[in-house]
Amino acid sequence: MKQTVRYVAYAIAPLVGLGLYAAARFPLGLAEGKFMAWAAISFTTTLVVSAASFLVVRVSRPGGSWLPFVEPPLFLTLSSFLALLLIETSFGRYGAAVLVMVLLAVYFENLRASESGSGQPADLVHLAHALDFVGLFFVSAFAFEIGTFFYVPVPLLALAMALVGAAAAAADLWRAGFSVRDQVWLVGALAALSGELFVALNFLPISNLVNAAVGVVLFSLALQVAKHVLSGAGEFKYVRRELAVSSALVVVLLLTAKWI
Repeated sequence: MKQTVRYVAYAIAPLVGLGLYAAARFPLGLAEGKFMAWAAISFTTTLVVSAASFLVVRVSRPGGSWLPFVEPPLFLTLSSFLALLLIETSFGRYGAAVLVMVLLAVYFENLRASESGSGQPADLVHLAHALDFVGLFFVSAFAFEIGTFFYVPVPLLALAMALVGAAAAAADLWRAGFSVRDQVWLVGALAALSGELFVALNFLPISNLVNAAVGVVLFSLALQVAKHVLSGAGEFKYVRRELAVSSALVVVLLLTAKWI
């Protein structure tokens, strides 16, 4: 059984790459045939990845929580197909596919290492966080950009981003060992922050990619500070470090916005 699961873990990243490659063959367009082909490929790949991820996580983490560790590869896979709708160049599409494949391969290899005792659970948590926030960037970029193709009210998009933010925050808190049920107020506050960031950044006259990157950095900052406080390590020196790094990154993004 474990040998079979090992092969399944190895197959997930190439499978997603194959699905993204097939979807990338249908460039962005409003033609019904192209959209239906993209939707069929996206749905099939995401469904297979969710089943494979569930199998690998259940075997690698027997008796442990499985949902917060199945969610990152599933969310990244789904969001990467949304990102394909925005990327207009073949180089960009294939580059995004390679990035997603690398992240998934490293994640599942670390998951198997954690099972065998040669890996550290903390490394797996950090990787899950990375997958979630790359996926969040893809979804944010899609939300900011979709208005150039279809009219979608900003409040509706903000609500969607709030729900995505709530799911990402809940999964991250769960993986960090906190009870989501006891921290519903915090998840709600982070969800509201995600929606408010979308609305506020939507009015800035800069690239939608920069908007998405800035929003993800600020949301990640809020989540990291919240976890520091909940873990009892919320002293000012830790918060100050998070603020300094995130602020510097936001400033760099905004200063380079005209080239992106």
